[in-house]
Amino acid sequence: MSQSKETLIKKYESTADTYQEKGNREWAYAKNDLGDEHYGKAKKAYEKARINREKAEKLREEDWIHTKNSTNSQWKFLLQSD
Repeated sequence: MSQSKETLIKKYESTADTYQEKGNREWAYAKNDLGDEHYGKAKKAYEKARINREKAEKLREEDWIHTKNSTNSQWKFLLQSD
């Protein structure tokens, strides 16, 4: 199943939002003395959020075109070259 560029961007942003919320929750646990391990969990969640936001931004900045493979009728994305 292929996905449009907009769908991929939305997926990455949604995933980033989820990790951001998880990071915020873990940070709050740590700040409320519920265990120092929550600082590490927050850091990992924030890192995953950052990575997903970067992927979404990279897709926004690139110039993509759709091509259809005639042998198996699947759509794929190719980076458009000048």
